[in-house]
Amino acid sequence: MPRYLLFYAHELIEFRLSELFSLAEMFGFRESMTIERKPDQDPFLLCTFSNIDHLKLYSSRSVLLKSAYEYWTHGSSLIDVVDKLTVHSNWVN
Repeated sequence: MPRYLLFYAHELIEFRLSELFSLAEMFGFRESMTIERKPDQDPFLLCTFSNIDHLKLYSSRSVLLKSAYEYWTHGSSLIDVVDKLTVHSNWVN
């Protein structure tokens, strides 16, 4: 399942998850998504949606979400990230 890094407005931090869960429930995909990294004080949330259409539905009604990025990989350094991306070169065009 694709993972996404969600970037939120740095306001109303305590309502981010409530908004996400309520919209996911409203659109009927609450059971098919997972939260991998919950926000503390930073504006990011790592989330898995089973379908990109679910992300589109959520972002169409979200007030706090600024943008979403497909999360390909992570690493301890830039070189590590580039190495992982080149191994999976079909991710990058």
